[in-house]
Amino acid sequence: MRDAINAWIRARNECAEQDLHRMDAAGAEHCGQHLLAELIRLRAALEGARGPVSGAEVIAHLAPIISLARGEAQDRLRAAVGDDSIEVPGIVSFRR
Repeated sequence: MRDAINAWIRARNECAEQDLHRMDAAGAEHCGQHLLAELIRLRAALEGARGPVSGAEVIAHLAPIISLARGEAQDRLRAAVGDDSIEVPGIVSFRR
């Protein structure tokens, strides 16, 4: 199972780990780091906000990002065990 997980990581992560912190959202998308891309976009939106941002606004921005993280986790689990029929309640599959 560990080999399957490592193969999945290699297939999706073509970026050197040390470069991830310098990456923009488009670069993250290109490297298959969809969750990182969304977090970078959220950071940019919050940094560019004119005035205070409410907790409700942050939560609204985080909701699709959390869904993306859950979907990626579901897909990693399926890939790791080689079974696309595995369903984890509350986790929707994500594929781009």
